[in-house]
Amino acid sequence: MDHRLQDVVVRPRIHVVVEQEGTAWGAYVPAVPGVVAVGASAEEVTALIESILSFHFADEHRVGLAGEAREEADAEVQRLAEEATATMTLTDAAQLAGVTLAAITNAITSGQLTATAAPAESLPPRGRRTRLVYRQEVERWRGERKARLSKQMRQLAHA
Repeated sequence: MDHRLQDVVVRPRIHVVVEQEGTAWGAYVPAVPGVVAVGASAEEVTALIESILSFHFADEHRVGLAGEAREEADAEVQRLAEEATATMTLTDAAQLAGVTLAAITNAITSGQLTATAAPAESLPPRGRRTRLVYRQEVERWRGERKARLSKQMRQLAHA
């Protein structure tokens, strides 16, 4: 059986509570415990909460897929779970995508890639946690970036 996985972004209506106290703003999602944001304006916390929700739901999907694979012992589901949860260092992601480390960091900052911390057991002695990105996201981002650059090159050639 052949499985395909495709990420599609939808914008469901989710109730978010935005509060102001003094000059500080905060937001939380009553239906999703633990999803909170703090910022300097209502616009900032709204944008942050949207990004946090996106990460939360993507991570829930990855965790669910991995659990399903363990329960079912289905080789195809296990392969899909491994693909969905495979991570790599930012340096490896830059090499895979053929870009600089700064480009990967900018993609994380702009919400195009999701960064996660390496497990505590992989910490170097007296060091900071290494940030990881999901390989599947890097491959998707690389393809989108390549298509965007190709389109720009064609437009320049016709100008």
